[in-house]
Amino acid sequence: MGASTVAEYTPAAVRATCAALMAQTTQVKIDEVKVASFADDLDMTQFNALSEPVRYPLSFRSLADELNFMGMAASLTAPLMHTGYRVPLHAITDRGAHETMTFGAIGLFISEPRLDAKFLRGLSLESVASYFSLPTERDEQLSPGIYIAKPGPLKPLAEAIQQVLNDAGRIVLERGFDDLGAFLTAQIKGATPTTAAALVETLATTFPAFRDVSPDGSVVLLKKAQCFVASLYRRFHAEDPAFAFEDIANLTAFSDNVLPCVLRAMGILQYTDELADQIASNTLLPKGGVEVELRAAAVVACDKIVAATGLDMIALDSYLWRVGKEPAYRSLPRHATQDTVFY
Repeated sequence: MGASTVAEYTPAAVRATCAALMAQTTQVKIDEVKVASFADDLDMTQFNALSEPVRYPLSFRSLADELNFMGMAASLTAPLMHTGYRVPLHAITDRGAHETMTFGAIGLFISEPRLDAKFLRGLSLESVASYFSLPTERDEQLSPGIYIAKPGPLKPLAEAIQQVLNDAGRIVLERGFDDLGAFLTAQIKGATPTTAAALVETLATTFPAFRDVSPDGSVVLLKKAQCFVASLYRRFHAEDPAFAFEDIANLTAFSDNVLPCVLRAMGILQYTDELADQIASNTLLPKGGVEVELRAAAVVACDKIVAATGLDMIALDSYLWRVGKEPAYRSLPRHATQDTVFY
């Protein structure tokens, strides 16, 4: 990747920069034959079942309250964050990343239904650890019967969650809104109808947790921002025309570490032996470099699948992500990156 930066945080920029990267990468390739045969191997009954939108089992008092919760949850999950902590999460909490974030987001809502910006801005590390059930310390024995508390392996995850929520609260207050719901309502239901691309760009330029680009700025991915906009469309467009974004079909795949894993298992993505060995041995990949190549490859591969099959991109992404949770795929090794809040 070069040192150039991009000026836009839009689906078009995602598509263009990921394609440019894939034209030069040597570690990840796309099997065009497998892309062409994707539809032949597809179980449409399973596809339709797994591509359905997922809703939180919660009751909201108003549209603004539901938007507020969805915005908070999306900044963390959309639908998950910090998949690099998958192994220690399972070992310590017996939950995966998605379950942990959903558990914490619902816990926050049940305990603090208002979830206003002041609350998010002031959320402490201890509160995050409690809501998300994340032990931040571990006891280390110095000598028989004498122990000292040391930072545990999940403390950086709790700190990242705290940072994302504190930032969201602070930024919303600085812009004159009481909560994320009010901020989102102003963007979506303002005087001029917004588009999916415009809302994605607003999220990415406003909130650091949504500004998902490579470290050098040359590749734009925007997993959480696009996924959140797609969730808003799927949840509300049939009820409210303000959410019926006319350009919704222009969104790209919402690439994290699940999609590359599933696409590789399907034979669509091919890795070099060195990269395959790194992933199989749970070697942490630093943010940037091959981690960006893997995610970009999934974006380009999904574009090719949509072009070859006519499938809906949002439905395809949902299907691939949820297939990754099925027993046949769940145990497969995925690439892991811990120093990111982008997925």
